[in-house]
Amino acid sequence: RTTRDALDYVIGSVHGIGRGRDRIEYNPAGQFLKTRGTTAFAERARFEEPQLQRLILERHLALVREGILETGIDIVGHPTFTPLAALGDPEAAYGTDWQERLIALCVEHGVAIELNEAYGVPHREFLIRAQQRGARFSVGSDTHFALEPLDRTEAMIADAGLVTDRFLAGRRPHGAPEQP
Repeated sequence: RTTRDALDYVIGSVHGIGRGRDRIEYNPAGQFLKTRGTTAFAERARFEEPQLQRLILERHLALVREGILETGIDIVGHPTFTPLAALGDPEAAYGTDWQERLIALCVEHGVAIELNEAYGVPHREFLIRAQQRGARFSVGSDTHFALEPLDRTEAMIADAGLVTDRFLAGRRPHGAPEQP
Protein backbone atom coordinates (compact mmCIF):
# COMPACT_ATOMS: atom_id res chain seq x y z
CA ARG A 1 0.00 0.00 0.00
CA THR A 2 1.34 3.43 -0.95
CA THR A 3 1.07 6.81 0.75
CA ARG A 4 -1.23 7.91 -2.09
CA ASP A 5 -3.56 4.99 -1.38
CA ALA A 6 -3.89 6.15 2.23
CA LEU A 7 -5.04 9.63 1.20
CA ASP A 8 -8.62 10.66 0.53
CA TYR A 9 -7.63 12.76 -2.49
CA VAL A 10 -4.45 14.11 -4.04
CA ILE A 11 -4.68 17.77 -5.02
CA GLY A 12 -2.20 19.29 -7.44
CA SER A 13 -1.86 23.06 -7.70
CA VAL A 14 0.52 25.19 -9.74
CA HIS A 15 2.08 28.14 -7.88
CA GLY A 16 4.73 29.12 -10.42
CA ILE A 17 6.48 28.07 -13.62
CA GLY A 18 10.05 27.84 -14.80
CA ARG A 19 11.32 30.25 -17.44
CA GLY A 20 14.84 29.28 -18.34
CA ARG A 21 16.91 29.85 -15.20
CA ASP A 22 14.20 32.07 -13.75
CA ARG A 23 10.93 31.21 -12.10
CA ILE A 24 7.68 33.10 -12.48
CA GLU A 25 5.99 33.00 -9.09
CA TYR A 26 2.23 33.32 -8.83
CA ASN A 27 2.26 34.61 -5.22
CA PRO A 28 2.06 38.37 -5.96
CA ALA A 29 -1.04 37.76 -8.09
CA GLY A 30 -2.40 35.53 -5.35
CA GLN A 31 -2.07 38.26 -2.75
CA PHE A 32 -3.88 40.64 -5.08
CA LEU A 33 -6.71 38.16 -5.65
CA LYS A 34 -6.98 37.25 -1.95
CA THR A 35 -7.47 40.90 -1.04
CA ARG A 36 -10.29 41.05 -3.59
CA GLY A 37 -8.36 43.61 -5.59
CA THR A 38 -8.26 46.27 -2.86
CA THR A 39 -4.62 46.96 -3.69
CA ALA A 40 -2.93 47.49 -7.05
CA PHE A 41 -1.37 44.55 -8.89
CA ALA A 42 2.18 45.91 -9.12
CA GLU A 43 3.26 43.48 -11.87
CA ARG A 44 0.27 44.13 -14.14
CA ALA A 45 2.25 45.65 -17.05
CA ARG A 46 4.69 42.71 -17.10
CA PHE A 47 1.91 40.15 -17.47
CA GLU A 48 0.06 42.07 -20.19
CA GLU A 49 2.83 41.10 -22.64
CA PRO A 50 1.31 38.57 -25.11
CA GLN A 51 4.43 36.39 -25.46
CA LEU A 52 4.72 36.00 -21.69
CA GLN A 53 1.00 35.21 -21.47
CA ARG A 54 1.36 32.40 -24.03
CA LEU A 55 4.37 31.01 -22.16
CA ILE A 56 2.48 31.02 -18.84
CA LEU A 57 -0.58 29.32 -20.32
CA GLU A 58 1.36 26.56 -22.07
CA ARG A 59 3.70 25.83 -19.14
CA HIS A 60 0.80 25.92 -16.68
CA LEU A 61 -1.17 23.42 -18.77
CA ALA A 62 1.92 21.21 -19.14
CA LEU A 63 2.35 21.11 -15.35
CA VAL A 64 -1.31 20.22 -14.84
CA ARG A 65 -0.95 17.45 -17.46
CA GLU A 66 2.15 16.15 -15.66
CA GLY A 67 0.30 16.18 -12.34
CA ILE A 68 -2.54 14.18 -13.83
CA LEU A 69 -0.54 11.69 -15.89
CA GLU A 70 2.58 11.24 -13.78
CA THR A 71 1.56 12.08 -10.22
CA GLY A 72 -2.01 10.85 -10.44
CA ILE A 73 -3.75 13.83 -8.88
CA ASP A 74 -7.48 13.60 -8.21
CA ILE A 75 -8.15 17.35 -8.11
CA VAL A 76 -6.62 20.29 -10.00
CA GLY A 77 -6.36 23.00 -7.38
CA HIS A 78 -7.25 26.54 -8.49
CA PRO A 79 -6.88 25.58 -12.18
CA THR A 80 -6.94 29.11 -13.60
CA PHE A 81 -4.80 30.73 -10.93
CA THR A 82 -1.87 32.39 -12.69
CA PRO A 83 -0.77 36.04 -12.77
CA LEU A 84 -3.17 36.40 -15.71
CA ALA A 85 -6.10 35.99 -13.30
CA ALA A 86 -5.12 39.33 -11.76
CA LEU A 87 -5.50 41.19 -15.07
CA GLY A 88 -9.26 41.42 -14.70
CA ASP A 89 -10.86 39.68 -17.70
CA PRO A 90 -10.46 35.90 -17.40
CA GLU A 91 -12.19 35.21 -20.72
CA ALA A 92 -9.54 37.32 -22.48
CA ALA A 93 -6.64 35.99 -20.40
CA TYR A 94 -7.65 32.33 -20.74
CA GLY A 95 -8.83 31.93 -24.31
CA THR A 96 -11.62 29.48 -25.02
CA ASP A 97 -9.23 27.04 -26.72
CA TRP A 98 -6.98 26.90 -23.64
CA GLN A 99 -9.96 26.49 -21.33
CA GLU A 100 -11.33 23.67 -23.48
CA ARG A 101 -7.96 21.88 -23.43
CA LEU A 102 -7.74 22.06 -19.64
CA ILE A 103 -11.33 20.92 -19.18
CA ALA A 104 -10.89 18.04 -21.66
CA LEU A 105 -7.76 16.87 -19.85
CA CYS A 106 -9.62 16.80 -16.53
CA VAL A 107 -12.74 15.11 -17.93
CA GLU A 108 -10.75 12.50 -19.85
CA HIS A 109 -8.88 11.45 -16.71
CA GLY A 110 -11.71 11.86 -14.19
CA VAL A 111 -9.91 14.67 -12.36
CA ALA A 112 -12.02 17.20 -10.47
CA ILE A 113 -11.73 20.96 -10.92
CA GLU A 114 -11.45 22.92 -7.69
CA LEU A 115 -13.49 26.04 -7.00
CA ASN A 116 -11.11 28.05 -4.89
CA GLU A 117 -12.43 30.35 -2.16
CA ALA A 118 -9.16 32.25 -1.62
CA TYR A 119 -8.51 33.22 -5.24
CA GLY A 120 -12.08 33.18 -6.57
CA VAL A 121 -11.17 30.98 -9.52
CA PRO A 122 -12.19 29.60 -11.95
CA HIS A 123 -14.50 32.19 -13.43
CA ARG A 124 -18.18 31.68 -14.26
CA GLU A 125 -17.83 30.95 -17.99
CA PHE A 126 -15.11 28.35 -17.35
CA LEU A 127 -17.32 26.62 -14.78
CA ILE A 128 -20.28 26.58 -17.16
CA ARG A 129 -18.10 25.10 -19.93
CA ALA A 130 -16.69 22.51 -17.55
CA GLN A 131 -20.12 21.41 -16.35
CA GLN A 132 -21.39 21.16 -19.95
CA ARG A 133 -18.41 18.89 -20.77
CA GLY A 134 -19.13 16.58 -17.81
CA ALA A 135 -16.45 17.78 -15.39
CA ARG A 136 -16.45 16.97 -11.71
CA PHE A 137 -15.78 19.62 -9.08
CA SER A 138 -14.39 20.10 -5.60
CA VAL A 139 -14.35 22.98 -3.14
CA GLY A 140 -11.16 24.31 -1.59
CA SER A 141 -9.55 27.31 -0.01
CA ASP A 142 -5.78 26.85 -0.44
CA THR A 143 -5.41 28.25 3.03
CA HIS A 144 -2.96 27.35 5.73
CA PHE A 145 -5.05 29.11 8.35
CA ALA A 146 -8.54 28.77 9.78
CA LEU A 147 -11.10 28.06 7.09
CA GLU A 148 -13.49 30.94 6.74
CA PRO A 149 -17.05 30.71 5.49
CA LEU A 150 -17.16 29.69 1.83
CA ASP A 151 -19.38 32.61 0.78
CA ARG A 152 -17.38 33.33 -2.36
CA THR A 153 -17.49 29.67 -3.39
CA GLU A 154 -21.23 29.43 -2.76
CA ALA A 155 -21.74 32.47 -5.00
CA MET A 156 -19.54 30.91 -7.71
CA ILE A 157 -21.62 27.71 -7.61
CA ALA A 158 -24.90 29.63 -7.80
CA ASP A 159 -23.72 32.05 -10.53
CA ALA A 160 -22.57 29.19 -12.77
CA GLY A 161 -25.64 27.04 -12.00
CA LEU A 162 -23.48 24.08 -10.98
CA VAL A 163 -25.30 20.94 -9.91
CA THR A 164 -24.07 19.55 -6.63
CA ASP A 165 -24.08 15.91 -7.73
CA ARG A 166 -20.96 16.70 -9.81
CA PHE A 167 -18.96 17.55 -6.65
CA LEU A 168 -16.65 15.09 -4.93
CA ALA A 169 -18.03 13.72 -1.71
CA GLY A 170 -16.33 11.50 0.80
CA ARG A 171 -13.32 9.40 0.04
CA ARG A 172 -12.13 8.00 -3.26
CA PRO A 173 -11.93 4.22 -3.36
CA HIS A 174 -8.29 3.36 -2.66
CA GLY A 175 -6.30 2.56 -5.75
CA ALA A 176 -8.90 3.90 -8.19
CA PRO A 177 -10.38 7.30 -9.08
CA GLU A 178 -13.76 8.07 -7.54
CA GLN A 179 -16.56 7.42 -10.00
CA PRO A 180 -19.17 10.15 -10.60
